[in-house]
Amino acid sequence: MVYKSLPVNPRPPHFSALGPHLALLAGMKSLRSIGRLFVIKNRWEALAVIYALGLGAADRGMRYLEAYPGTGGWLLFAACTAAVFMAGAKLLELTRRDSGLRRRKTDFLPQPR
Repeated sequence: MVYKSLPVNPRPPHFSALGPHLALLAGMKSLRSIGRLFVIKNRWEALAVIYALGLGAADRGMRYLEAYPGTGGWLLFAACTAAVFMAGAKLLELTRRDSGLRRRKTDFLPQPR
């Protein structure tokens, strides 16, 4: 008995197992241009995002207070707002204009791995 080699898949790549639409999306360059719309470029955009996060956190905290009255609800409310404070601090730090005067000397040293 002689074994035959398996045939190579002769189908074009747009007929993949994922479907023609997903295969075409994987190679599109416009996906990168759409992704650039969601980049925070300056402090004003960062402040707008922080404001939106704060509104959402306050609403979520109020819902926690209704669901868990007492100390537990207040702790969950504080956790929601603390997460916004941490995220907001990071956003503001990343959008800050960098002048060498505000940096520590250790920031310029190579970081140990």
